[in-house]
Amino acid sequence: MFVSREEKKVELDPFAPIRILVVEDDDALREMIVELLDVIGRKPVACNSAESALAEMEREPADVVLSDIKMPGIDGVELMRRIRRSWPNTEVVMITAFATIEATLEALRHGALDLLIKPVRVEQIEKVVLRCEERVRFVRAHKDLRHTMSRLLELNNRKEQFAAIVNHELRTPTAVSYGLLQLLEKKSSQLPDDVTDLVTRAKESLGKLSEVVNDLGDLATATTDQQWIKPKPCRVSNIIVELEAASIEFKRVRKLDVAVSNLVDEDITINVDRRKLVRAVVELMRNAVKSTPDGGMIAVNVSISDGKLTFRVEDSGIGVAEAERERIFEPFYTTGDAINHHSSSCEEFGGCGIGIGLPLAKSVAVAHNGDLVCSQREGGGSRFDCHVDCR
Repeated sequence: MFVSREEKKVELDPFAPIRILVVEDDDALREMIVELLDVIGRKPVACNSAESALAEMEREPADVVLSDIKMPGIDGVELMRRIRRSWPNTEVVMITAFATIEATLEALRHGALDLLIKPVRVEQIEKVVLRCEERVRFVRAHKDLRHTMSRLLELNNRKEQFAAIVNHELRTPTAVSYGLLQLLEKKSSQLPDDVTDLVTRAKESLGKLSEVVNDLGDLATATTDQQWIKPKPCRVSNIIVELEAASIEFKRVRKLDVAVSNLVDEDITINVDRRKLVRAVVELMRNAVKSTPDGGMIAVNVSISDGKLTFRVEDSGIGVAEAERERIFEPFYTTGDAINHHSSSCEEFGGCGIGIGLPLAKSVAVAHNGDLVCSQREGGGSRFDCHVDCR
């Protein structure tokens, strides 16, 4: 049973040496072709019959086969048919002393890349071998690219599965634990002060964990549920109030100038999922906070045009490299030190989360028939434009 390259599952380097097989029953001609190949720096394997060539191919498939047509037993054309059937990526070049139109057409019809006429000259060998090698390397590179794309898709699917599983396994115990702490908190008057303090701190920490679990759940749902958002009429003023509250909190924890500017009539009613939309914009603000050193500025501008509501979040921070402006919206991708990030890094300069916030914000925008794009702010820093259809 022959073993093809696909069955071996060998990942080929496109620029690895090309294996050449010479098939010629005449000893003198076979040695001459081998010597010509040696002149151009190739080290072929030589066989004196089609039968031995097929055995060699089963042992280790060649990339290029140079074969005589007229041979006893299995001739060159039949050899080519078998090679093309079992090793379709192998390039075959036929060699003949009888250059007729019929012979040429027969060889090309069965898949020969070229037909060389005896006596073969070194420049002919070199030209056809280089052509074969170019085609072999192209096929190798294409297969390697397809393999890489397949692995990337597999890894992306695993990330989505991970988010869904973690959300499913953590949501219930987290909710139960949080509820038990709330019950303990209500009985704080019956507890020693040091225990009450521990309960309060545990509740705060569990609250942060609950936010991460909920974000994972939203992210998992966003990739599988077309009805992930629930648009309802709401006033723009309600959204502005929540964004201003978030700006006050960010200014409390960091020395930053955070301002919300509204260019939309606050009495206008729009049709959006208010909770998820506010969550998305707050994530953009939090990202700006982590990217901006103390003393910097963050501006949130709200505008509307042609039924599209736009939230522009700008900062004077370190900005986002052009090469990363698309990748930052991939789940779990981070630009900071993800390995050494810690729980207090949610708003610290240079802090790093787990790569959920921006992908979640992007999902919210897309679910509202909009988009989220990142660009460089004039004067330095980042600019995020979140567009949503509010009709």
